[in-house]
Amino acid sequence: MKLSQEAVFEFNQIHSYSEQSVTVRQKNTQILKSYDPGFVLTPNQIIENIDVSNIQNLSADTLSAIKALAPEVIIFATEAGLSFPLLQTAQYFNEQGIGTEFMALSSACHTYNLLLAEERAVILIVSP
Repeated sequence: MKLSQEAVFEFNQIHSYSEQSVTVRQKNTQILKSYDPGFVLTPNQIIENIDVSNIQNLSADTLSAIKALAPEVIIFATEAGLSFPLLQTAQYFNEQGIGTEFMALSSACHTYNLLLAEERAVILIVSP
């Protein structure tokens, strides 16, 4: 589904999404690129070499790498619903002063773009 809003060219912005991929307008360009689930999107980076394949069981290295990105808010795109491991992940980040949200992909994409337009330090994690 294509998201309808004004383009924010100075940051990575979600252009559209489907169940199979998320299409991002790369910052400072008109280039659109689709990404399969298993990536991290920030206003300034698209990170594909980080293991977010199982958000129910993120490694300590992955948690540290995400924290090092200095987000205000982390949005996890998941259809799995809340579980004890996800609550532990939320607690870890909340103790660091980082907000966390767990949402379906459609809501996560809309929320990411909204926070991006407010120039917030937001991260979207899309896992398979």
